[in-house]
Amino acid sequence: MGAGRACLYCGGREYAAFTVVELLVVISIISLLLAILLPGLEGVRRRARQLLTAANQRQIVAGVSFYASDNSQHYPASVARVGLARSWNWGEPFILSSPRTYVPMRTNRSIAAYLQPYLPGPDVISCPCAPGKSPLLAEFWAGGSTWSNPGMPSSDGWLKGTYCFYWSYEGLVGGKPLTGPYDTLGGAGSGRLLTSCYLGRNSARSGDAFASCQPSGRPQRSVGDCGETDFWTFGDGTLAGIGRITATFHAGYADGHIEGYSAADTVIMDVILRRADVGRAAVPYPCEPKLTGQFLIPAAAVE
Repeated sequence: MGAGRACLYCGGREYAAFTVVELLVVISIISLLLAILLPGLEGVRRRARQLLTAANQRQIVAGVSFYASDNSQHYPASVARVGLARSWNWGEPFILSSPRTYVPMRTNRSIAAYLQPYLPGPDVISCPCAPGKSPLLAEFWAGGSTWSNPGMPSSDGWLKGTYCFYWSYEGLVGGKPLTGPYDTLGGAGSGRLLTSCYLGRNSARSGDAFASCQPSGRPQRSVGDCGETDFWTFGDGTLAGIGRITATFHAGYADGHIEGYSAADTVIMDVILRRADVGRAAVPYPCEPKLTGQFLIPAAAVE
């Protein structure tokens, strides 16, 4: 037996044992292999989540299109109409359920109320790349139009998600109205974008940063309250910083196709604070103080 090698005795037999040096070599090799393999495995998981994101949006587009085919080719009214009576205005497009107040033309306060028959469950409307999903999501989905947020009993509350929904929605791009599709016929002034991943900047939650359900760079987890879902924040939220976002986003369109896009392929959409009226253009939420923030939507939606 070689010098320096210890011996083990078991059952009257002699076995060669590993030396400390040999054990260290084996551990080093295993550590090196893990260092090589783990980033690759994370890349595989990331691509799998991206595929699931696209699959979710494909189901959402199909579901809301089936709804339209059952309702004279009209998409449902947006639940992002918020406010009181006829003084209502627009909220963020990722609203899943709005407070129980009367708003003209808002036939439902929850998207669960009209999408339940057309989607397999609530996980489809939650981005798998987000750091977490709302613990109220299943309860919200089951409750439909009668659901009330238990954390906001005075107003029945709201719930906000990680995908944006643009059917029958209105925003401002470059100061001009952007209208989501109202029907499958694609009439004048009707857009094509139905849904997309959330990407925004400079909101009350994100501060001077970007926010999204998709991580980029060195993201930080922004934990939502009882009415909001967790998402990622990253970067400095500036226009110059848009080009440094590395994440891939997805969007679904009225013609049924799902498309990936980068942050560089987006335009900025403002949420409308005051709707247009006779002799008055629509007014967006201000950049300061930070409230709804601005949404970065695929440029293809306005082409």
